[in-house]
Amino acid sequence: MTSFFRTSRLFLACLALLLVAAACGVSREDASSDTDSITAEDGTQVAAAVTFVDGTTNDVTNGELAAAAQGILGSDEFVALAFGGQIPESFEADVLTQMIGDRIIEHAYEVAGGSITDVDAEDAAASVLSDLAAGFEAQGDADAEATAQAVSEDLGDYFALMVNIRAGIDGLGTVLGTEFPCVSHILVDTEEEALSLKAELDDGADFATLAQEHSTDPGSGAAGGELGCQSPDTWVPEFSAAMSAAEVGEVTDPVESQFGFHLILVTGSEVNGEAAAQAALQNELTGATIEVDEAIGSWSNGQVVPTP
Repeated sequence: MTSFFRTSRLFLACLALLLVAAACGVSREDASSDTDSITAEDGTQVAAAVTFVDGTTNDVTNGELAAAAQGILGSDEFVALAFGGQIPESFEADVLTQMIGDRIIEHAYEVAGGSITDVDAEDAAASVLSDLAAGFEAQGDADAEATAQAVSEDLGDYFALMVNIRAGIDGLGTVLGTEFPCVSHILVDTEEEALSLKAELDDGADFATLAQEHSTDPGSGAAGGELGCQSPDTWVPEFSAAMSAAEVGEVTDPVESQFGFHLILVTGSEVNGEAAAQAALQNELTGATIEVDEAIGSWSNGQVVPTP
């Protein structure tokens, strides 16, 4: 997994890295003018030129990079949350890395047949705001939601970038994903015990509680029997066949496998597209040609490495 994908996923999952793994102390005005810059056909100065495997292009202009970077620098609260108040020297290069990543994600989404709608963007904005609020709450902010809302407004173009990345990754996963059954189980050693627990369940006992109390599968047992939403092929044949034939919401009779006796409960289904999305993004990145303004840095191993 390349750097900007890894960093983006970490940001989206946990605010600690905030998309930018570290950000920039060098402004465009301070950058060296002795290196070659990139100029678009219309004369626009380009921070990075991205050419996709299908021949289409999407540049990140110097103006776009400056606006996103300024959004970060304009919010003291965000700087404190993301960087402990100390802006790292790689700031500009890392912001550009995320902007290139955004272009890759958007293109992969388009190739998959999707496009970000107003609804997608609204949902993504709510998710990013929730992550921001969680970060401020973890820092002891008594009014974390209000702080997050204020910061989102201060961030401007950078907040829009975060939202676009979130919407693109989530949307790509949905477009490419397959709907898999969500399943829980209780695993015990004997058929007699399984039948006894099945009788309790038929009488109205709570599945999750019995799983926590009796299941010999320590991982799922502690989680109330939940195994997640995955392809039936993930499981041993006996388990797979039983879950595929099961009615949603109804506990199966005991199913024997090499691990013991299972009581299986299919709770519903869910689209799981993360693996497919990651593969599509990796393919897009591998096939893309990325040229970076030498005044900012160079592209290497999935990130912009800042010019010394």
